[in-house]
Amino acid sequence: MRQAISKNLFKGFRVGKENIEVNLLQCVDDIVFFREPTTKNVTTIKSMASGLKVNFFKSYLGTVRVDTNTLGFFANILNCRLMIVPFVYLGVLVEDNLRREETGEQW
Repeated sequence: MRQAISKNLFKGFRVGKENIEVNLLQCVDDIVFFREPTTKNVTTIKSMASGLKVNFFKSYLGTVRVDTNTLGFFANILNCRLMIVPFVYLGVLVEDNLRREETGEQW
């Protein structure tokens, strides 16, 4: 991940008052990537995992505010299954914020 960031192949989101960059969350054998939904980012994630023993058949791709055609395309690249919003990750419900005006729009 550090190499991908240093080569400007992957850039996370900036959050909070401190403007901290968040790009991934790891919990045991789960990884959540935070990034804009682009083909370049999906292929970067796949290339980072190429040296690891990742069972993509057991892997899921979940996104917020990405249309189902694009999501299916990304899942095909990663050869994994889909998690459709809303979904539960580590016991936490992940969904669009219905109070936001832009909910439902693509990024």
